[in-house]
Amino acid sequence: TFLRTLPLLRQTAEVRTSEPLLWYGRLVDFGSFDEALSHHQDQDRIKIKCQLDLPSEIIYAHSFHIDPNKIDKIKPRNSTIEFTIRRTGNSEENSTTGRIPSFVSQIKFKFLDVCFEFVFSAPFQLESAKFDDVDISKSIKATYIISPSQTIFPNFIKRREEFDKSNVENFETIKTIDYALHQKIQDLVHGRTKKTSISNLILHLEPISKDEFLAQIKDSQKNEGLWRKSVLDWNIDTPDFLTIRQLLWSDKLDELIELISYFLQREFQQISYITPLRAAAERYYRHQGLATNELDPKGENFAEYLRSLTRRQREDLQSWLGRALDAYIDLEESKGHVSLYLIDDKTKAKVNLADTGFGYSQLLPIAVQLWALKGFYLRGKNFTNATTLAIEQPELHLHPKIQAKVADLLMLAIDGDKSKSIKIVVETHSEALINRLGKLIQTGKLDEDSVNIVLFDKETFDSPSSVQTTTFDSNGFLKNWPLGFFSTN
Repeated sequence: TFLRTLPLLRQTAEVRTSEPLLWYGRLVDFGSFDEALSHHQDQDRIKIKCQLDLPSEIIYAHSFHIDPNKIDKIKPRNSTIEFTIRRTGNSEENSTTGRIPSFVSQIKFKFLDVCFEFVFSAPFQLESAKFDDVDISKSIKATYIISPSQTIFPNFIKRREEFDKSNVENFETIKTIDYALHQKIQDLVHGRTKKTSISNLILHLEPISKDEFLAQIKDSQKNEGLWRKSVLDWNIDTPDFLTIRQLLWSDKLDELIELISYFLQREFQQISYITPLRAAAERYYRHQGLATNELDPKGENFAEYLRSLTRRQREDLQSWLGRALDAYIDLEESKGHVSLYLIDDKTKAKVNLADTGFGYSQLLPIAVQLWALKGFYLRGKNFTNATTLAIEQPELHLHPKIQAKVADLLMLAIDGDKSKSIKIVVETHSEALINRLGKLIQTGKLDEDSVNIVLFDKETFDSPSSVQTTTFDSNGFLKNWPLGFFSTN
């Protein structure tokens, strides 16, 4: 279930959905929100939390009015995005009323040194909003309409029509964020400053970190002289400074939500998935004439994928497989049919893949997917900087010696990836695979920091899973390995 959350996110990102997550799709089947919810859970909600690095070029692409000369300085790290999905009502009520079964009930994200939190009482019905623990609910409701989107998060759209006063208590004290921001800055600049100058000043204020934002305001006072001299005495805790910062970020909330939704969508779309049972090899494959740039999770389009590669791509793949498996794959075409052959890297002896036994048909889709993950000329392009592959039980139908080869393939896939942008999640019961990873670390072929082990265990069939993590030391030994985890006793 843990690993299948990744293809769940991928299939959600591929289509437009009425619910936040597409529980049943082309990759995995969780049934519905009610079936996905653990029966050990005492609340009707599911929370997902991601830790992401948001690249600077994406921020710039979303028109945050950042000075191009400063773009390299804006490299937020450890940005966290957290959202909670809740049931709308009980299943019977939803089926009779036609309501959406589940919705995003809470969104919380930290970006640079900013924290926004939103709580929804029903689909697209904002209950509360906070900025760095300060309640901004009324101004957000006065400024934005919450509407459906094509991503997990709803759209925040700035209002154009007159705001309905009946929706908010004490409306006479509420101003839109844009109005409040202009009013606040008008109080802090010289009295003769024109409204057009104030608007231009706001346009060029950059919602960056506190220290940089404060320095920007002080530099603007020295160079342009619009601000009152009192701003030179400000620090990052000055109330007026904090108010301007909160209003400016809130004014750009629609862009920020769009940015985060876009990045999450892109991240989810770059998840690849391999099922536990791959398609068996066939003696002949019918040529369909399809341009295939991605392997099917079961490897059913394996022959068509290989045929879609250019000669240079195929040669590179064969070289990579030769290093990893001491054998590589090639194809022959005849009268609308394609045959796949396994060729010994040393003797060049070849045999039809259908005659090699079931194991190679299970192993090769994994190997080719790992080659593609590394970004070798895939359809003439390299992958972008964040790519995730989820593999379920790669050891099925493999001899223990070949199971160990899977570890070699994993090692080759991340070799040279200094930025650790390639992420591989493997669900396995193979002791041979785990031991081989330790051997690769011991011999210096694999960095111990590149591997994490997560153990899921149950005391009884109906008990909740206990989860613990462990790592390898520099000698290839697992730390705090539970005694008897692989034992048959």
